[in-house]
Amino acid sequence: MLETIMGLSAKVELRLQAKNLINRDSTSKSDPFCVIHRKQPKTNEFVEIGRTEHIVDNLNPKWEMKFSLDYQFEERQLLKFTVYDWDGEKKDLADHDYLGSALVSLGEIVSAKYSKFEIPLELPKKLTTKTTNSSLVIYSEELGTSQDTFQLTVNGRGLDKKDFLGKSDPFLIVSKQTDDNEWTQVFLTEVIKKTLDPDWRPIAGQVTALTGKNPNRKLLFQVYDHDKDEKHDLIGQFETSLQDLKTRTKQGTTSFPLINPKKKEKKKGYENSGTLNVVSFKVEERNLTFVDYLQSGIQLHFTVAIDFTASNKKPSDPNSLHCILPNQDNQYILAIKSVGNIIQDYDTDRYFPALGFGAKIPPSTEVTHEFFLNFNAQNPFCNGVEGVLEAYQNALKTVRLSGPTYFAPVINHCAKFANTYKDGRNYFVLLIITDGMICDLEATKDAIIAASTLPLSIIIVGVGEEDFSSMEFLDADKRVLKSSTGVVAARDIVQFVALRDFLGKHGENYDATKEALAKAVLAEVPKQFMEFMSTKQITPLRNERVLTTLVGALTICIRNLLDRDTFSKSDPVCILYQKDIRTNQYLEIGRTEQIKNSLNPSWNTRFTVDYRFEERQIIKFAIYDWDSSTYTVDAHDYLGCLECSLGEVVAAPNKKFERNMDLPPGFPGKSSQMVVVAEELGSNKEVLYMKMNARNVDKKDFFGKSDPYVLIAKKMDDGTWTNVHKTDVIKNTLNPDWSPFSMRVISLTSGNSDRPLRFQVWDWDNDGSSDFIGEFETTYNEIQSKVKGSSATYMVINPKKRDKKKSYSNSGTLTIEWIRVEEEKSFLDYIQSGVQLHFTVAVDFTASNGDPSNPSSLHYRHSQADNQYSLAIKAVGEIIQDYDSDKLFPALGFGARVPPSQVVSHQFFLNGNPQNPFCEGVSGILQAYYHSLNTVQLYGPTYFAPIINHVAQFAASYQDGQNYFVLLIITDGIICDMDATKEAIINASVLPMSVIIIGVGNEDFSAMEFLDSDGRLLRHNGRSAVRDIVQFVELQKFISLYGSNQVETKAFLAKEVLAEIPIQLVTQMRKAHGQGPVVTTSV
Repeated sequence: MLETIMGLSAKVELRLQAKNLINRDSTSKSDPFCVIHRKQPKTNEFVEIGRTEHIVDNLNPKWEMKFSLDYQFEERQLLKFTVYDWDGEKKDLADHDYLGSALVSLGEIVSAKYSKFEIPLELPKKLTTKTTNSSLVIYSEELGTSQDTFQLTVNGRGLDKKDFLGKSDPFLIVSKQTDDNEWTQVFLTEVIKKTLDPDWRPIAGQVTALTGKNPNRKLLFQVYDHDKDEKHDLIGQFETSLQDLKTRTKQGTTSFPLINPKKKEKKKGYENSGTLNVVSFKVEERNLTFVDYLQSGIQLHFTVAIDFTASNKKPSDPNSLHCILPNQDNQYILAIKSVGNIIQDYDTDRYFPALGFGAKIPPSTEVTHEFFLNFNAQNPFCNGVEGVLEAYQNALKTVRLSGPTYFAPVINHCAKFANTYKDGRNYFVLLIITDGMICDLEATKDAIIAASTLPLSIIIVGVGEEDFSSMEFLDADKRVLKSSTGVVAARDIVQFVALRDFLGKHGENYDATKEALAKAVLAEVPKQFMEFMSTKQITPLRNERVLTTLVGALTICIRNLLDRDTFSKSDPVCILYQKDIRTNQYLEIGRTEQIKNSLNPSWNTRFTVDYRFEERQIIKFAIYDWDSSTYTVDAHDYLGCLECSLGEVVAAPNKKFERNMDLPPGFPGKSSQMVVVAEELGSNKEVLYMKMNARNVDKKDFFGKSDPYVLIAKKMDDGTWTNVHKTDVIKNTLNPDWSPFSMRVISLTSGNSDRPLRFQVWDWDNDGSSDFIGEFETTYNEIQSKVKGSSATYMVINPKKRDKKKSYSNSGTLTIEWIRVEEEKSFLDYIQSGVQLHFTVAVDFTASNGDPSNPSSLHYRHSQADNQYSLAIKAVGEIIQDYDSDKLFPALGFGARVPPSQVVSHQFFLNGNPQNPFCEGVSGILQAYYHSLNTVQLYGPTYFAPIINHVAQFAASYQDGQNYFVLLIITDGIICDMDATKEAIINASVLPMSVIIIGVGNEDFSAMEFLDSDGRLLRHNGRSAVRDIVQFVELQKFISLYGSNQVETKAFLAKEVLAEIPIQLVTQMRKAHGQGPVVTTSV
């Protein structure tokens, strides 16, 4: 299956705010509170999960109550937020006035830019005519996965006296700054009465409660004097961070002055209102937990094995343990449901192999100790617990109970798979349900001892009233299981429970019995799991805030396809669709080739799709019998379809997703199965850096030495070799030292670290040919193992020489001096981890554009179409505005005379408001642009430097790695301040900033093309730009291509002008914040 970087789930904290609520109180404002319901996938019912406090007399409430939810990446979790006007202590929500509601998925909330999601509230029907634009704002924060805890002990000294007749009653509030620069309370101490020198009890909790995932997140410490009327007086406050606290504690600087802002403003000689002192500050790193592994993507694989020996008695006998009575579960069914309903939630596809043992199986009627309940060796999987129960009940009708009771075969069956998947990403749980004595105790012990080194746990549930002493012996709590030959188990992997111990304890409460049994039998699985991971030194892949995009290739085949041809078999074609979440319509992704005359087609066409962890992507495979060359599907016979999520496909075991198709009506009893094989196409962001040399390579040149280079190839699954890297050529040497190089690990391994790799040394020749010197094979895992702490040297072998000469030793040696593996961040990583793109537009208002009232002017406003300026603004703005949270953009103009002074300005705001120069979205920019055309006088000259310096000034103030500025300049011609513009661009090249220039009209744009220094760095007066930050595009080129089709013109213009922004941003972040760029090479 595709291994994911993201875990299965994450904790998300939600904070709520409402805006412009309707008022349903007659004499005051509403007293709103919000209730959250979550849709239960099994029942489709909404279940309440919490409610906020009510806020008195407020139509724009910000609730303090926070909600912590489990965010499941692979599920679409629907939430309903309902706002009510509080009407006293009434439990029934119908007793409170309804103010509005919103239905949204948790995925939409957490994927919103800058962790802020706003949605209109649906108002009561009788009030829908109101003009109130009520909305709900939901702030989300992923709670860090770190289990680290802290303990902070503080005291106050010399605090201000606040009580007239006493001292003060001080308490401390600790708040953290949220991503929207507000404060949210995280800790509150007790109140210490009548003192100016309080000693509070230690504050303790998880580090992530203070920091989220940012150790430099600002913290606010505020000391208040408690008043009975709840109007507490602020004594003083200060700001710090967790990192600052750590540093100060190490340095011994642990006293913070408490500042009262009002006193500070009023009193010139004011120093402080006391001090807050850190007595101790400890951070403890907690050990990894079972949940850490589950959330990193570990798969639990569940197998059931059922005892069909004769001691259970005939299933038709009411006294049989296998007897199935109406409306009553037998003990086997009770055990399957108890364990299966819990553990199936940890198996992504919920397809379980179900085995039986101790029965005679038709047609041979020989006793077998390992058979599949569904009697399908090719596909032994049952669909969830219900599928297991169905297969069990069918097996009871088919097999003949016999014996003896052997456990070893089913244990060895599971162990075989566990032995194959020892990668730390899979763990196996075998449930054996049996009624009595084991007849192969020694073989069972040997099987358990052998399995104790594998990722496997065994649960044994005893049913009936037999002697279970042998089972209790296998459950080696507080001792070590040992075989008759003295071999000792590596760890305890068995948990035994007798079902009779739970029957009757809970009376008629069947669910309570199931729950108690499940807790008992699953009690030791986490511990056994952790012991295995610890002994193998396997650590979980850590969750990251960033959600990555993977590319997967899907290969399709079908078994037992429906035949709708009269005289031959079907000629099937498969069409893949993906549901558009905006329109809810299916869009075609691609089609396979047609396969003639086949009911078991296996297509060669592979579908390549983007797989996003943050979305539930619904896809549909539709199969048609292709009878003609007609393209539309209506002309062909429909054979069936399969609808599923892409997540289900890529998470399927062994990369193979199998499921029955939905067939057209009229074919009862027919079953067609689709198999989808998913392959990950390079999502791994690990980059391998490597340095190599060779010594004493063979001399190949007649008049010199050799000109050696190395060619690295990987072996594909079909046995062929594919080149992945070629080093530089080192001339005239037998002892080359090649330059360090880098490549993606996924390019080298294709996801398999044991994939064979071939290193070949060649002698380069001028004529383009090369002479083979020698080679060796290895694997990525072997390289990592050998190079740890030292270098790895391999002999370079020429097979032909070796076969010819008995004395042949080698053709030199190649040494891998060192390797380093780093994880590179992509543009998407930066964006989704919170980097904000700030967009600014600058419009050319020089006279060369022509009089705006003249239809030939570039500024002329057409009634039915955009002019070139508005087209450019829309093309870029409509794309880039999605990366700006508030969609408020400064819009500038240059080269015009601006009222009232009518002095030429090279930097003025289009909306004419220097105090608030921001325009709301693209429409706001256009509105301001049209407004300026009516108020300014086009003039000149064309100066770029003032505009670039204006944006650079802001970029220089925000070099924290969380902000990036994009300036769009739209101009019609020649730059008149070329030297100053070069200087401005070179200065800005060290800042988090990019400049897009769009040329409109038909003027000479050679100067702009010079500034777009692709392939070189801009230089001026002996100085060079640090990086290329300019992208120039001529709009006329796209108008010529697409004519009057402004939709296509906009789309392709946007693609081109934004093409370099990602690499410019990534290059800046790596240079400024320490992550080196990846050196790319080609073969």
